[in-house]
Amino acid sequence: STPPTPSVDEPGSIAPTFAFPPNAIFFDSFEQGTFPDDEEWSTEGDAVWELATGTSKSGSHSIRSGSLVENGFSNVTFTTSPDFVGGTMFLSILASVELPVDDVFYLVDGVFMGPIPPSNDWVSMDIPLLPGEHSVDFAYLYNPFQLDQFPPDTPGHIKAVFIDDVFILPDGDIGTMPPVMSPGTSPPTMEGTSMPTSASTTSVSSVPNMLPSST
Repeated sequence: STPPTPSVDEPGSIAPTFAFPPNAIFFDSFEQGTFPDDEEWSTEGDAVWELATGTSKSGSHSIRSGSLVENGFSNVTFTTSPDFVGGTMFLSILASVELPVDDVFYLVDGVFMGPIPPSNDWVSMDIPLLPGEHSVDFAYLYNPFQLDQFPPDTPGHIKAVFIDDVFILPDGDIGTMPPVMSPGTSPPTMEGTSMPTSASTTSVSSVPNMLPSST
């Protein structure tokens, strides 16, 4: 299909509609409201990701991590098809997290790629993908160190992660969205506890086991 014609929402709307590059081979701004029923997306965990309104990079919709009030995780997975030609996945992400309360990281094909830097504003991220079937996971963890008490909260800390304006450019095309991080960023540590390293291979089902045991 062809990316939609750039447009601007009516006055009073949250943000202009995102103008996807015309050479994008996949795009999703979640404006159709079909998440998580789209075949590319799936979600699981102690609380699943859901469609969000009111916080978006463009238009009126995004997706957000599930709401957690106890130790746990909320995971969303993007999967390419076996005939995927390869390319770079671009997305906008708002990671309103703050250790030790919560954290978010991403994995590609079960390999831990690194934490996503906290931010109370939308930032751009890109993930290169080779041809073939792949999975890209975004895992939100609440109270990853199983603390009994948190330090004072920081103003603006939403305790959630939002994703919007996802698209893929084929190999050889240059995108306009700069990377936010490099794969292999060191995972967070606290009191001798660490998350998996970038060399670790992890399944989504093992995400809860990343949470350190209480002592």
